[in-house]
Amino acid sequence: MAPLQTLNKVGLYLLAATVAVAAVTISVDQFSLPAPTAANEVAPHLRFGPKSFAAALELAAGPIALGRERVARAPDQWAYQESYARALMGRARLTGSFDDLLAARLALMRGRADAPKGAGPLLTDAVSNLTIHRLAPIASTLTLLDGAAVPADRGDQAEALAIRGDVAFYSGKYSAAWRTYRAAAQMDNGPGIAVRAANYFKKMGRFDDAIRQLEYAMKSVKAPTPQFYANMMLQKGVIELDRGNWETATRLFLLADATFPGHWLIKAHLAQMTALGGDLDGAEQQYRTILAKAGSEIAMPEVMDALAALYRARGDAKNSRYWSDRAGALWTRRLSQLPEAAYGPALEHELVLGNPARALDLARLNFAARPYGDSCIMLAMALLANGRPQEAVAILKAAEQTGWRTAQQYVVLSQASAMLGQVQASEDSRPKALALNPKAFDPASSLIWFGNH
Repeated sequence: MAPLQTLNKVGLYLLAATVAVAAVTISVDQFSLPAPTAANEVAPHLRFGPKSFAAALELAAGPIALGRERVARAPDQWAYQESYARALMGRARLTGSFDDLLAARLALMRGRADAPKGAGPLLTDAVSNLTIHRLAPIASTLTLLDGAAVPADRGDQAEALAIRGDVAFYSGKYSAAWRTYRAAAQMDNGPGIAVRAANYFKKMGRFDDAIRQLEYAMKSVKAPTPQFYANMMLQKGVIELDRGNWETATRLFLLADATFPGHWLIKAHLAQMTALGGDLDGAEQQYRTILAKAGSEIAMPEVMDALAALYRARGDAKNSRYWSDRAGALWTRRLSQLPEAAYGPALEHELVLGNPARALDLARLNFAARPYGDSCIMLAMALLANGRPQEAVAILKAAEQTGWRTAQQYVVLSQASAMLGQVQASEDSRPKALALNPKAFDPASSLIWFGNH
């Protein structure tokens, strides 16, 4: 597999799979977890691609510079606009940059405008909209792809079908998503389908099935890069975090860090695990180190929020407010750039560190953009913060009827029922949460900022 930073076809599809996931049953063999390697040591089979975050970031700059030069000289060539957009999306996958994602959107809009009828960067445009949580335009774009002057190859057709499943999943239509992904897998069963299936099973409380899908994805890539392998370890760790296996999650995050050292998101997960272990001083230092090393190149409001929450837990109001204010300014900017992509994390910022009324406004917008399980839970949390438990209960029960099963939804349901004075209903929700995650009511869980969604 070529380096994901260049965002070739496989990289583009895996990018889509990491932001949109649904179900398909895939038979896989057991895949044993390797022992953690020493820092900066790469497993022998990971011979392709950059060996660290810094190397990947440096490599990503080349295609972006080339793309920028090409579109400057020939802005009416849609293929140049598409390759430039792909390069920007590849770097954004490393950094989380909204600037790159917005620049990619503008390039794709220009490319589509200049392309002749029945041509243009249609599949890349669909992946871009999926990445920034903008579901509405995707169906019409894929319809154009179906009727393109040059028919898409089988892999592209399968990915287009998979993206339709993504839209169904994030619209709360899980049965339709399952059927669509099943059809896509029968057409071309690549790793992206398995990654989607893993996330689906995780959200349905089927953690072992989720792990097996990631193991299949790892085995199906013939030439994995350190970045890909580390991402699989990171996602496995998040599944273990979701079911309360904090020690196993830590081990997987350490393996991800050893395989692809320097990635800020992996480091943030490790800092979070340090906090969950009770070492708040150590976690503070880790978060601050991440932010210091990023400099001005990579904005990290998520890390700032996690640090602000940590300071608040320690009773340090001054430092909590300092980092919360910095993060809030970045979320305001991101909301102006790509609102749908920013609704969720900005909502969490307001819910935990800011204004409950503002959180509720954002929760409603977030739910309107993607009315699926996580958005339901976040809306319920915002309603609770604004003293509206009856509405929260209704939303959570509706989510449960769809088959969504996370410990978080039952924790919130227990809280909402208690606020209504429904003691028995509150107690009934507790074992449902604990069955999914024995640490669901652990006070330290309030420090979990990464891996909730």
